[in-house]
Amino acid sequence: MGSGIFISPKGVLAASGSVGLCLVVWVLAGIISLGSALCYAELGSTISKSGGVYTYIRMGLGNPLAFCYAFFMICIRVPATLVVMLLTFSKYLITLLPTCGSPENLEKLITALALVLLVLINGYSSWLAAHMTVVTTACKLVTLLIIIVGGIVVMCQGTTSELDTAFSDTSTDPSSLALALYSALWATKGGENLNMLVEEVKNPSRNVPRAAILGILVVIVVYTLTNVSYLAVMTKDEMLNAQAVAVVFGDRVLGPAAIIIPLAVMVATMGTANNRIFCGNRLIYTAARDKNFPEFFSYIQIHQLTPLTAMMLTATLALICLSRADVISVINYLGFLLSFFDVCVYLAMLRFRLQTMKHVRGTVRVGEG
Repeated sequence: MGSGIFISPKGVLAASGSVGLCLVVWVLAGIISLGSALCYAELGSTISKSGGVYTYIRMGLGNPLAFCYAFFMICIRVPATLVVMLLTFSKYLITLLPTCGSPENLEKLITALALVLLVLINGYSSWLAAHMTVVTTACKLVTLLIIIVGGIVVMCQGTTSELDTAFSDTSTDPSSLALALYSALWATKGGENLNMLVEEVKNPSRNVPRAAILGILVVIVVYTLTNVSYLAVMTKDEMLNAQAVAVVFGDRVLGPAAIIIPLAVMVATMGTANNRIFCGNRLIYTAARDKNFPEFFSYIQIHQLTPLTAMMLTATLALICLSRADVISVINYLGFLLSFFDVCVYLAMLRFRLQTMKHVRGTVRVGEG
């Protein structure tokens, strides 16, 4: 459960044009992500090798395409997503500070400091980084449940704001609908993350499928209900113009307790960024181990056993990306490439089934009873 639910709602609503289509897009994105999670659950229970998408493409479709994926992830997606997540953290933090004028430079400074802090945590201890993810995920879920319950209370009191408009002003432009779906998929994707470190998971044939499938099911329900709550409290214009959607919601519904929302969102986004660093560095390590990146990036710190050189690369690229950060443009740009590599994984899975691994069966088999 990532920070996308605090970033993407504005993009989905703006591209879809109407409340009704916006909610349909969120459900559709969840269903697509569930199908993706089922595929990754099968692969994770069959192939006990870290690297996730990179490993499956390399084994199923060859090293050149796997190198393209690794280059895209390491040099573009992981740094860009870190910037998106930590900029969200800084935006919510600034809502608590007495600032004036344009806070853009302050946002970037806070983002850079948060990035350095997370790299230090991951470099010091993988155990500490992993448990930080567990704690912050619980905080995310509690925050979203507060928003959902608050929205239900408001609706029970008779306030429905934009929910009554249904499909009014629905966009019919195919490109806009694609952008809406990309924004929603950005928030609901994640079923493949655990596959990135299968070698470090106890009993992966059981735990990887359970985590991927149950996680996505929870995300579908929670994210859809969260958007219903947002739209019950705010108008479309208010939601599109809000710098921090959840903060506006908290001010309207929670009164004096509204400060809980920005604090919880800050914890949640830091946790998501920590998870991205934790998983992304394993991809760099795996690619370097396969000689697709300089071998230097496969080195680990001899005392803490953490991929410190990989973290240094991630931090450097993220700081470069931060100098020209545009959240919505980054999300839209990455959507197409992510979908392309997802298709590559599905093709690789078909090849495993029909040719190279047709006699190997995992605990999950998509499409069979």
